[in-house]
Formats: sequence, structure tokens, C-alpha cells
Amino acid sequence: LEVASGAFYQITNERIGVSGITDLSSTLSAARTSPRLVFCSYEKDSYKLYSLDGEAALAGTPVKPVVEGVNPALIPGGVVPSETVEVAADTLGPPLPSVATFARTPYKAKLSLDYISQPSVAVGVGSGGVALGGGATMSFSDMLGNHSLDTVIQLQEVGNNFLNGIGLAAFYENRSGRWTWGAYGGQTPIIQRFFDAVPINNGQQTAQRDIFQWEIHREAGFQWQYPISRAQRIEMWTGFRNISFDVESHTQIYSNDTGALLSDFNEKLPSDPPLNLGTWGFAHAYDTSIFGGTSPVTGSRSRLEATGAFGSLNYVTALADIRKYTFLARPLTFATRLMQVGRYGRDSQSDRLSLYYLGYPWLIRGYDDGSFTSSEFVTTPGQQTAQSVYYDLFGSRMALTNLELRLPLFGPLGVVPSRNVPPVEIATFFDAGVAWNKGQRPEFLAGGTRPGVSSYGAAMRVNLLGFLVAEVDLVHPNDRPGKGWYWELNFAPGF
Repeated sequence: LEVASGAFYQITNERIGVSGITDLSSTLSAARTSPRLVFCSYEKDSYKLYSLDGEAALAGTPVKPVVEGVNPALIPGGVVPSETVEVAADTLGPPLPSVATFARTPYKAKLSLDYISQPSVAVGVGSGGVALGGGATMSFSDMLGNHSLDTVIQLQEVGNNFLNGIGLAAFYENRSGRWTWGAYGGQTPIIQRFFDAVPINNGQQTAQRDIFQWEIHREAGFQWQYPISRAQRIEMWTGFRNISFDVESHTQIYSNDTGALLSDFNEKLPSDPPLNLGTWGFAHAYDTSIFGGTSPVTGSRSRLEATGAFGSLNYVTALADIRKYTFLARPLTFATRLMQVGRYGRDSQSDRLSLYYLGYPWLIRGYDDGSFTSSEFVTTPGQQTAQSVYYDLFGSRMALTNLELRLPLFGPLGVVPSRNVPPVEIATFFDAGVAWNKGQRPEFLAGGTRPGVSSYGAAMRVNLLGFLVAEVDLVHPNDRPGKGWYWELNFAPGF
């Protein structure tokens, strides 16, 4: 609309008009200081953005009225545009109400339920028996989004202790200013599994024990965040943590002569007294990555973090996690991760703290504890077993690297772009890492004696309707005697 003359011009030629992606997104956007217009259109089951540049393109072509004597630039009712919206609107009907009569009430933030996840339940059967897991999350916020509350409940029933496997967490965040702050609290169980097999009764029998250790963290505290830019922020926190311990074992006794099972029982083992710790932390986070539906496909991410504890124990934990995603030939992505984490200080090697485990599927694939069976730990003269390999996966410090070549097949960024098919990605990978303790050095360093492990294989990830990402791996662990290729299932997005 040319305001001075009232003439109307057509700029675009979209037959169905232009439309925003969401209810609140812009349909079109004009630059303030340059002749450029960007608008959105829905075509062939997807949204597209178009740009018009230059004075000539934005000048458009004059539009003749469909009906003679009717100017399409007029507001409804055919009233000549007025200098003010209020005067023009008043000519169409009753005058607008005076703003002086509007009631004013101070805004009070009230939390209401935004989201509740579909409760999940999972059952697994292995050499250690039946394991039950599941959980649900709920999110609350106020109308302006300045206040939020997230709650989580999870169950990991491994062994025979139900209460020790319950995880509860709640986190409140206030985002009314650039400095955001929050409070958190809850209970988080960490479950570890150990095996041993020892001869008893003068070597006539063998006792195989499957030992479950629970390290239960109960904590409460406060945290603060400050965004330096849209890509990086700093974080600080302080709080109190109580750590309690519980140990149980499942023992089976076999006859060495006949192999018959003679006894099968559970027993509670002695455990350490609880710990009471004050905690603090500082971190710098950087993230320019773009998520492709199952894993990041371009950009980079990093996190440098230092945390400390004082009280029953005194130690400092340092973390460096650096990730890079490079397009080789779009959409083929080469992903790399370098990560090192460790505890340092007077009590860093305390046996009252659980050791890091290198064999989780999201760290080094091919060494998850559920894939080790008791038969791998039976020592026979002249026969090498996986026992030493398994225990080398634990340490108070660890370092690892992951290399992955990713190819999205389906989804918005896939080889076959599709908005109706869940994102699917295939990948080849190589993982390597080492765990060690205070006083030891990894083999790759001069004078080091602690061996590392590695694996390689292929993976496929599927986005399960936006709820979670499932990963199926065909993996070959290079450092497990007698263990070849096997399948591994993991529910987590790519690193």
C-alpha cells in the first residue's frame, strides 16, 4: 500500500498466500535499512523461506480492483484509511473502549502443568537375574515462562532392593533476569555390579558371586547461570550431599566334579558408613551444534568443569569434554569427541567413592557390564580370561575418544528428506579409552602401565517419535578374549 496515493501493489505471487510455521511465528519480515523481504510459504508438505531483494522486486505491480470502485487496500467496511488506527476502527462500529477503564492487576506467577511424559517400564533378563526399570517426568511453568519446575521419577530395580533403585529429582529455575538461578534436590542411585569366582572346600567346589553395590546420592543446592552469548554460558553451584552405601550378593556354588548347582542364595554384605559433603562447582559451556534428529550433524560443543567436595572427604573433580561435527559431503558428518574426567586431591582414591566405569555404551561400546558373564571370569590354568579386562575398565580417572562417520538416511536432513518418517541414521565408529587410578599412568604415556581398550563397529539410530533415540550397535571389542562381534542396544542420542 502506497500511503500517499492509496494505490495497492502486488509483491508476491503465491496462490495460497503466505503463512507462518507456528501460531506465533512471523509470516513475513522486512529489513529496516535495506530493501529486502523474507516470507514463508507452505509447499509440498514442507515450509520454505523465500527472499525478495532490491527496490525493483519490492516495488511490485499495480493491482486493479476486482470490483470497480472498491479499493482492495481499504480496511474492512470500505472506509478510507485514517491517520490513526483508533479513528479508523471507530468508523466501523461502536467506539473502542478507553484504556483508562481497563482493570490493572499485578502479575502473579502461578505454576501449571505443561507436560507429562508417557510413563515407561522396561524388563531385562540376564545372568544376574531379572532387572526392572522405568520412569516418568513432569514439567510445570508460569504463563510468561519466567519460572519452571521439572520433576523426574525413575526406577532401577537390580538385585533384590527396590527402595535403593528409586531415583527422584526436582529442579526449579527462575529466568526473570539475565542471571538465572535455581534450586534442586533429590535422590540418585548409582548401581555397580561385580563378579568373582573362588574355589572353596579344598577346591572341590566353586563359589560364583554376583555382587551389587548401591551408592545413593541425596542432595540439595542452588545454582546460577549467566549467558555470555547465544553460544556460551558460565555456571556456578553450591549445595549439600549425603551418600549412603548398600551391598548385596547373589551366590551360586557348583561342584567342580559334576558341575551341579549345590546352592543358590542372596546375602547382605557389610557396607561403608554414609558421607556428608559440602559441594561447589564452576563450568563453562559452549555449543553451536545443530541436532539432526538422532545426533548432532554440524557445529561444535565443549564443557570445561571443576567441582569440589569437602567434609567427610576432600577432593576435586575436573572434566574436559570437547566435540566437533564436520560436514564432509552433506549430509555425511564426521564426529569426534575427546573427553577426560578424574578426581584429584587427598581423598580422590577413597574406596568410599564409586569408580568411573569406561564400558557404558555411551562411552566405549563393546564393554557394557551386562555383556560379561560369570563364565568369562573362571580362571583355568593356561587360559586367558576377560577378568583383568573387566576390572581395568574401572578407575578414579579416565580418558576416551570417539570417532564416528554418520549418514542420516531419513528425516529433514536425510539422504531422503522426509517430514513424515522418523529420523534414521547409520554410522561406523571407532572407540578407545583407558581408566586408571592415582599413582598409575596410562600405557600411551611414558612409563605408563595401565592398558586401554578399544572397539569398532556399525550403528543405527532411530528417533522414536521424539520421545527418545534408540541405538543398535554391531560391535567388536578388541580387548575381550574370546568375545567376537555382538549386538548392543542403547537408548541415547549420539554424542
